[in-house]
Amino acid sequence: FKDVLLLEEDLPHVRAAAKVCVDQLEKDVGALRNGLREVSRELDYHATLQVPAQPNDAFVPVMREFHAHAVCSFTQLEDLFQVSN
Repeated sequence: FKDVLLLEEDLPHVRAAAKVCVDQLEKDVGALRNGLREVSRELDYHATLQVPAQPNDAFVPVMREFHAHAVCSFTQLEDLFQVSN
């Protein structure tokens, strides 16, 4: 395993690239949270429209499924972020 000892020499920029800015991560997590809220509001708006934009328009059901999956993924991400802090 002598080659492993030289790994840092082979990849000199990895250490600097691996550094994480917690403040930026907090901003990014907040932006994701706000974006998901906006998607929810937009879906609520479209769901209240009496007439769909097109016949057989599947926008709301498809986006609701996407939103539910995104919220689940975001919750997992947020939990990991909280644990790491």
